Amino acid sequence: MASTWGLGLRLAPLALFAMLAALLVGASRGEAAAPRVAPDFYGTSITSAGLNPDVRERNLGKIEALGISELRFLLPWYDIEPAPPGAGGRVYHWSRFDEQIAAMARHRLRPQPIIGLTPSWAAESRWVAENCALNYQPSARPYDLAAFKDMARAVARRYGRRGTFWQQ
Repeated sequence: MASTWGLGLRLAPLALFAMLAALLVGASRGEAAAPRVAPDFYGTSITSAGLNPDVRERNLGKIEALGISELRFLLPWYDIEPAPPGAGGRVYHWSRFDEQIAAMARHRLRPQPIIGLTPSWAAESRWVAENCALNYQPSARPYDLAAFKDMARAVARRYGRRGTFWQQ
């Protein structure tokens, strides 16, 4: 009885060649994919320090002068919602971010917020959350994703298209 193992080893290079050939033929027949991003699109990120009031206008002016249109920045959850919801519900602190986003809009920059930095009251581990905050690491895992979802929804309702911020 012949071993099928030996046959498989002999056919493996042939199978690999056939797969590569199929990929190359398929790639050459297809049309070039349309670019996902316009050729004149540029974006960048800015640190929280770069958005401090004393340097904000200068920094945003330089970014605008470069022709950049999208600006990523950190929206720390622990600053937006520093305390857990009470009997009256959730309380969000928007004023600092309203000022930052208004400044971006004055410079024709589209804000792209990055939501992170879980408050210690919402974190699965208070120790991890506090260390993340001290080291500006993205976030600690929330113990309840519903709390994060509620806050993210509030951010979208405020700063998203047709959000309450833009209607003031």
